[in-house]
Order: sequence, then structure tokens, then C-alpha cells
Amino acid sequence: MEHCSSLVFIATLLFAPSMPVREKLSYGTQLGALKKNVMWYSILALTLINGALVFLVASLVFAVLRIRALRAGQQFHPQIVA
Repeated sequence: MEHCSSLVFIATLLFAPSMPVREKLSYGTQLGALKKNVMWYSILALTLINGALVFLVASLVFAVLRIRALRAGQQFHPQIVA
């Protein structure tokens, strides 16, 4: 896996075009994007989608563990680890 990530990083450096800077923007101008409602809706949507994906992966792992335990003839007792 580590090699794959390295290859993707190198390919990104080689093949992604550099964006020319026309003029430097002040921090205030850059932060001005936060005044737009679309930006906040996008941030909220991204947060909710990522949260849903976390629960999706957790439920898939739970299902796989349950199936493996049942195939082994054991009872499966999930425990919440805090």
C-alpha cells in the first residue's frame, strides 16, 4: 500500500498542471469565501457524507466478523470499546 501511495504522489507531481498566480490575494479576501452560503452547505454535506462512510465501514466490518464467527460455530457477542 505504501508503494501505491508513493506512486500516486509522484504521478500527481509529474502530471498535474501548475496553476499560474495572477495576483496575490490577501487573507481577508481568501476568508471572504466563508461568507457565501454555498461554502457552508458544501462543508456540511462533506461532513455528513464522511460520517456516513465511517458508519458504513463499521457496519461492513461488523457483518464480516459476525459471518466468520457463525461459520466457526461460535456465538458472536459484539462489545462497544470506548
